[in-house]
Amino acid sequence: MLVLTSCASMQRCKPEKFPLPDESQFTKVTTASHGEKYPFWQTKSAGKPVLLLHAMNGISPRTAELALEIKSWGYRVYLPSLYGPEVLGQPAYGYDSALKANGLTMLSEDWETTDPDQAGPILGDIREMTRWISRREGGVDVAVIGNCLTGIFPLAFLDEPQVKRVVLCQPATPIKTNAEIMLRLRQPAKLSNALGISQEQLNRAVAALKSNPSKKVYGFHYLNDHLVFRQS
Repeated sequence: MLVLTSCASMQRCKPEKFPLPDESQFTKVTTASHGEKYPFWQTKSAGKPVLLLHAMNGISPRTAELALEIKSWGYRVYLPSLYGPEVLGQPAYGYDSALKANGLTMLSEDWETTDPDQAGPILGDIREMTRWISRREGGVDVAVIGNCLTGIFPLAFLDEPQVKRVVLCQPATPIKTNAEIMLRLRQPAKLSNALGISQEQLNRAVAALKSNPSKKVYGFHYLNDHLVFRQS
């Protein structure tokens, strides 16, 4: 599953190109919890809902393919564009440029990608997405998968009663600068040891795990992904 989508596209090596799945394999939803700010693509399937958060490079071909793969396992996947209906003048579905998106998030009021303690208002927006999906699905639980830029985000929602399973894949926030990424430079210790979520959010997540044994956290990390691997 995890080889389909990765922050590794920002490394020096040229990433392998994947064909973009036909958009008709999804149903587009623009009346979600935040109106048209974050359009969703929903797999045409039944099953328990999964909120799949894209990596820095957006709803890339590999991310869309991952959504369809999860669909084949018997889930209904919600895939929001966290950058909006368009990304730098290009359609959100199929957008695949991590370097440009990195600059975009650094200028956006919704993101605080270099803050060691708070990833920005985007966290509150995604929290509302989990609630909206649960209501839309009749109050059922929602699994949340983060990836790279959003890798640590699901942990911040574990205190929500409707969130029982979260997957943390190669968390990258606080994000490195483009220069640090391309030159393989180390981050300052204050950033490399941080999570990008507040201590209060982390404490709530820990408390939720202790009070509800049915809640689970799964984590994955690529050692050769130079965007997110912080070697001391």
